[in-house]
Amino acid sequence: MTARGCALLNYTYTHNDLTILGPTEPTYYAPNHLPDVLDIAILKSVPVGDQISAEYEGSTAHNPVLLDVGLRQRNVGIFTRRFTDWGRFRAEMQRNTAIPVIETTDDLEAAILSLETDIKYAMTQTTTETEIPRLAISRQTLPDGIKQLIRDRRRLKRLATRTRLP
Repeated sequence: MTARGCALLNYTYTHNDLTILGPTEPTYYAPNHLPDVLDIAILKSVPVGDQISAEYEGSTAHNPVLLDVGLRQRNVGIFTRRFTDWGRFRAEMQRNTAIPVIETTDDLEAAILSLETDIKYAMTQTTTETEIPRLAISRQTLPDGIKQLIRDRRRLKRLATRTRLP
């Protein structure tokens, strides 16, 4: 509806390989204005199997946006959660890392290689990994009660935007 939006639309008419995606629900609720969609995706030469949507809104006026590109399945398989104990990492680095005397470029290269090796070793010693299965439940299968709560929250945010009531 704006001049910039019309210019963007006209640009896509002359460039057939572009796809512009935007969520159907507002992504920004300004206190003194109507809700608006601020977040869009411009894709070039990507097959159209894409979805973009505004996700659960937190306590801010701006909703995060989720863009699914391609035909992959979401939340399937496992992922690895890594935790690094940075206190132990610091101690490991102080114990194993010596400050070399650098006089030539060969000394510098050796010191860089040594530091890189020390960092990698300290990371492997202080990082634990846990494999966690992903849930195969998609966003569309939320319970009806949760969906209703989300609809009510959006309605109340729109009302608060229009009337300035908390």
